[in-house]
Amino acid sequence: MKAHRMHSNLVIGYGNLDRMDDGIAFYVINKLRNRLGQKPVYTYSTEPAALGAQLDSIFVRQLVPELASRAICYDCLVFLDAHVQIDKKDIMFDRLSLENVSSPFTHFLQPSEFLSLIKLLGDREPAAFLLSLKGHRFDFGRGLSMETRKLINSAVDIIFRLFFEKPYPSSSFFDRLSSPVNSEMQSKGEHTWPLKSKR
Repeated sequence: MKAHRMHSNLVIGYGNLDRMDDGIAFYVINKLRNRLGQKPVYTYSTEPAALGAQLDSIFVRQLVPELASRAICYDCLVFLDAHVQIDKKDIMFDRLSLENVSSPFTHFLQPSEFLSLIKLLGDREPAAFLLSLKGHRFDFGRGLSMETRKLINSAVDIIFRLFFEKPYPSSSFFDRLSSPVNSEMQSKGEHTWPLKSKR
């Protein structure tokens, strides 16, 4: 088996910047990078920015098999995207498990399939989470709806607390996730903590 130089954590944001709220991950990643004192990402890239930091990040149009070979060297992954499920919460945060991949040659993957491909390629099972933010407008064009933009700070808080609260991931972290969002704070665009997650 090929040896891989290990890094700590990687946030993989994905979506279409030219379909408004579908590109929310791009804005969350750059807000996170600003908070960490890192340079912003400007476009789609398959190379993690600030490679070797405690928390690396990347923004791509979609999850593809080629990206899995780069993600093998990380201990923990967070997948970040937009969702359109009207009956679901604005912010959903779930721990992921492996899923069988019907074909490793498909053009794009779901996060759980992506993890299974990492297992297949490198015999590794990194911890992984899916952070999904509700989108409201998916028209052609750049920018975010007001409702989705208000979720950015809360999403950054979740990622920051996940990786920088020790021990990782602490039981208290998930205890806090089980409490409801303060909707008044969220409507003001403030950092809202805790949020609810499926366990």
